[in-house]
Amino acid sequence: MIRGVTRRISGDEQHLALYFDKVKERLAGLQKSRNYAPQPIVLNLAGKRVGVVFGSQANEDALMPSLASQRAPGQTPDAGCLYFWQDWPGNYCPAIEQDDFDEEVWRHESAAAKIFVPIKKVYYLAWHYARNEFFYCLPATHCQNFIHTTHPLRPQLHAWALQHDLLFAHGAAVEVAGCGIFIGAASGSGKSTLATSCLLAGHKFAGDDYVLIDRGNVAHMVCATANLHLDMLERMPALRRKVIGKDARCDNKTLLDLSDYAQALKQHIKLRMVLIPRLSTNEGPAIRQVSPARPLWEVVRSTAEQNGVPHSRIFINKVFTQLTSLPVYEFLLSPDVNCNVEALETFVKKRKAYVLSE
Repeated sequence: MIRGVTRRISGDEQHLALYFDKVKERLAGLQKSRNYAPQPIVLNLAGKRVGVVFGSQANEDALMPSLASQRAPGQTPDAGCLYFWQDWPGNYCPAIEQDDFDEEVWRHESAAAKIFVPIKKVYYLAWHYARNEFFYCLPATHCQNFIHTTHPLRPQLHAWALQHDLLFAHGAAVEVAGCGIFIGAASGSGKSTLATSCLLAGHKFAGDDYVLIDRGNVAHMVCATANLHLDMLERMPALRRKVIGKDARCDNKTLLDLSDYAQALKQHIKLRMVLIPRLSTNEGPAIRQVSPARPLWEVVRSTAEQNGVPHSRIFINKVFTQLTSLPVYEFLLSPDVNCNVEALETFVKKRKAYVLSE
């Protein structure tokens, strides 16, 4: 068996256009066979109208709840279109005589487009920059709950954001006493619990896990959802009826629909600081300003990994440069979620008074 084979497609923009036409024709055929004839669902992301096209009613029913808060009226996207469907990804590769490679990767990358099918054709990912179209296909056997409890359009939104001078960041955004806070850290650090606790306490909330950040350090909502592990959900009983997805493979991490908290949701928040939560056994929480290099590296690394570009120096530098313009604080969390919010409220008020006195 041959390992580590990379196949590349060559061709000019005309050939690429024909290729993507064929992809869309196949998608349309799959939709027709499933008695599904959708118009693009238009989402408002960072003030831009983005279209989403699914391959079946089942895809739409499973994935739209996490995006419903961003739905915009009408059917005319003007900032690109995202396609998500389920099919065998190998159908979008050219014919290969010997198809038993252990780690085959088939790709094309140029200024016009990117096409990528990784190990054993586990997904198909393609971007056509000129048309502002972003394609994502998974095998029909792929677990819907897993897609749902991460983010259904994550690979496309990363590429789309870069095209529109935005950053698809791994983190939460809240506003406490008028101060916008980006909560960022690796998975399992407590950021979702802290952000959701702030929401329940009546503070403004622009998203958990993923937000779009523009050049002015304004965080824009992607979806009105939060991801919590079951043990944290038990500490916030008000949210138990908000579960819309669960992934048993990730310690039953649950996806919550927070759209009922409309008065606390905010489509965009001006960021004033970065907060790095840390799980702690301390009885009381503690917040302190820290040198940004090491803690921000965790945020940058997790964002790059989530977006599938862990080795992209250009992207890593972009994220690091943008976030280093904000002061960075470390937050040692206590086991008491309400106590953490109270400590954050006190800290923000003292910091605000200090800044105004300068």
